[in-house]
Amino acid sequence: ETTGLGDDARIVDIGVVDAATGIVLLSTLVNPGRPIPAEATAVHHIADADVVDAPSWGQVLSDLEATLGFREIVAYHAAFDRARVAGECAAHLCRSAELLRPDRWHCLLEARSTWLSTTRRLPLTGPHRAAGDALAARDLLVLMSHGRAHSS
Repeated sequence: ETTGLGDDARIVDIGVVDAATGIVLLSTLVNPGRPIPAEATAVHHIADADVVDAPSWGQVLSDLEATLGFREIVAYHAAFDRARVAGECAAHLCRSAELLRPDRWHCLLEARSTWLSTTRRLPLTGPHRAAGDALAARDLLVLMSHGRAHSS
């Protein structure tokens, strides 16, 4: 989850789920270092008070890298998520070349549209919290891997 949808959006919540098992490997709020706009809070219900004592991106990055290791990264909207991670790394002067390698990132949104033979960009129906959305994406991935059609 982020402070918005623009190029300058900052991460406020991050979650990583093992696609094979569904186990939540990482779930943490992130202090974005700036106020969270009311429009963003209305979507994910994360307010400034929730992140005041949360770790900064610089503190979260080492946990994220250790959690991911050399795993492939499947994100629902991979281009957006990868760009937000890259933006955080740039803002905090962190180098994370391995994490940002484009060939590690796979877009479930694009895969779902292909699977359903549509050009529509269907939203993910999740709770708008990082770990919950990651679990919803994993459920969709499992559903797709079993070949059952599902459009919501």
